[in-house]
Amino acid sequence: MQLSVTTSSVQLSHELHGYVRGTLDVPGGIHAAIDVACNEAGLPALGLWAQVPHYVSTMAYPAASLALLQGLSEVAGIEIHHGQLSADAVATKIRIDELVAENPQHQAMVAQLEELVDQGLVDSPEDAPRFGFDRIPSGDELAAELQEFLRQRPDDEPGR
Repeated sequence: MQLSVTTSSVQLSHELHGYVRGTLDVPGGIHAAIDVACNEAGLPALGLWAQVPHYVSTMAYPAASLALLQGLSEVAGIEIHHGQLSADAVATKIRIDELVAENPQHQAMVAQLEELVDQGLVDSPEDAPRFGFDRIPSGDELAAELQEFLRQRPDDEPGR
């Protein structure tokens, strides 16, 4: 799971290691206003963002919570107990992998997405490879199918 970090402090951004440094001027939310106000007051501030796959954005995704806690631990220099999150993240990954394995269309889509990541981003949407499907399901449709799959599986099943 990858994290993104944001900060309006140039000094703090130079102190962070393992993150790609860049600048971006975009409209922001309350987090950006708090970040700017903290930095203007001399308080170091940053935001950590988990890059959650779009198809799981409407469900609990323990891997994101775990990554955020680990990132917070790293940047703040504190120890945080992760509780059950590691086991929950593994269980969720197994369930998603099982769902993908049961559907050839999902397998093909995941393989092509992995290939895109391996090759890097394309220059423009026109250059993007086509998936070869008549209609690609929306993120909401994939999330609904995943949630239905998870509802059908007993939580207390041995080995899960």
